[in-house]
Amino acid sequence: MRTWFGFRSADRSTSQTAAAGLSSALAPPVPLDEASFVVLDLEMTGLDARRDSIVALGAVKMTGGRIEIGKTFSSLVKPRTRVSAASVRVHQLLPTELEQKDEADGVVRRFWEFCGGATLVGYCLDVDLPFLEAEAKRLGLPLPNGRRIDVLHLFHAVRDSHASTLLEDLPPRNVSLYDIAKALGIGVRGAHDALADACITAQVFQRFLWMLRAARNGSLDLDNLIKTGNRLARGRNQEIREMGYTF
Repeated sequence: MRTWFGFRSADRSTSQTAAAGLSSALAPPVPLDEASFVVLDLEMTGLDARRDSIVALGAVKMTGGRIEIGKTFSSLVKPRTRVSAASVRVHQLLPTELEQKDEADGVVRRFWEFCGGATLVGYCLDVDLPFLEAEAKRLGLPLPNGRRIDVLHLFHAVRDSHASTLLEDLPPRNVSLYDIAKALGIGVRGAHDALADACITAQVFQRFLWMLRAARNGSLDLDNLIKTGNRLARGRNQEIREMGYTF
């Protein structure tokens, strides 16, 4: 995970959003138990995809609400940009250590193969995705299929609908992944480690799936899940940009 300093992340283009919406509208509903997810987390040198770069990438696969423990992706990355002292204090990765790692080109290609056609899931995806999209564009790789779920938006959906009393004591704004995890009884170890944070995000996502399905008497497919997050995203993206959030 990362911590924000009032950074403004790049928004997806209108055309990309419209194309993703059209594709989703034409496709048959995907039962949630059959949906494939890749839950990801990045560590970066900073929060601006135009000036900063990836130093670590971690992810774990899920099928429906089941976490595929044996299907993970983890790699340190040789950064394209300078590693600042501030970022080292967060992720504890030294420039000398990263200098010996694989360059982003190879790591991102492998990660794209790992993802396949899965829906991307993360916490504050508006921070992470611009980095991956910039690398994909640089390599001439196709951008993600447009299906994405931000766990922060699902937190608001669950909390605002009172689907669980476990979240009632959390603040409605500026809440961290670790705060949510602790409230749900999920152990937090290895903070600011990309794979560890991806696994924490997956466990939070898993619990939210259970809560949302229970609130809808088991009636929840992939499209409805994505729409649940997207309805909130329009009003919450400004919150994400203003959060005092850590990279």
